[in-house]
Amino acid sequence: MMDNLATCSTHSELDRALTAFELPFAGQSVRAVVLDRAGTILATNAAWRDFAETSGLALANSGKGQNYLKYCAFADEQSGRIIDGITQLLNGRVDCLSFIYPCHTPTAQNWFLMLGFPFTQGEARAVLLHIDISRLMPAASPDRPRPVVLKDDFGVEPFNARLERMMETIERSMRTVAPASDAAEAADSLPCTIDPKTGGPAVALSRRQRQVLELMAKGLSNIEIGRMLAISPNTVKIHVSGILARLGVPNRAQAIHWTLTRPHDEMRRQP
Repeated sequence: MMDNLATCSTHSELDRALTAFELPFAGQSVRAVVLDRAGTILATNAAWRDFAETSGLALANSGKGQNYLKYCAFADEQSGRIIDGITQLLNGRVDCLSFIYPCHTPTAQNWFLMLGFPFTQGEARAVLLHIDISRLMPAASPDRPRPVVLKDDFGVEPFNARLERMMETIERSMRTVAPASDAAEAADSLPCTIDPKTGGPAVALSRRQRQVLELMAKGLSNIEIGRMLAISPNTVKIHVSGILARLGVPNRAQAIHWTLTRPHDEMRRQP
């Protein structure tokens, strides 16, 4: 099997395997895709292909060979959560995921339930099922023009990342409410680095902040950094903000410049 990953027969086997995932939803039109570790679509079922054709989606070969994640990068508040969840599923960090999302057309208001599960066969890493739940969603009303969907990301973001985010919040709160003298005393007790502007002492970066900064210097985006460190893009964003504040620089470019101009040993000496 591993020697024939790129053959048509392997993809045909994936196509046939998809039917097993449709059984729990008899009577529903389940649109299914199989993804590899990078998010590339390896196989689709007939319902997916029919929907792509009837909805006018510009998907060559029904999307096979294209990256599923790029189609999730739309201007929506849930987009980042969906990409983050699927990425963690593909990397084996979660065992399942579910999202409710809109997929409207000019003529209809469509809502889908996405379910994701591990599926390791050859190159495949996950299967995503898309179930049309439009009929189950309440009709729009003047006081509620669109359905209210509870967005709970528990189980998608690793617990240690959630804990770290809580600690960042507590740390910021303590810095805000601490008296100036106490804050100065605390700052004096912490190991220091060199301020990028004045050459004077500055608060040292935490271990996680150093990791994020080093990956920033390698040109990685927040999403890519999140994948490397098993944290969400939002958590990375929080760390980036903390890094900029501690270094006293206004943007990522200057933070990266600061990193590249520091001796490697100096970065490693920080706690």
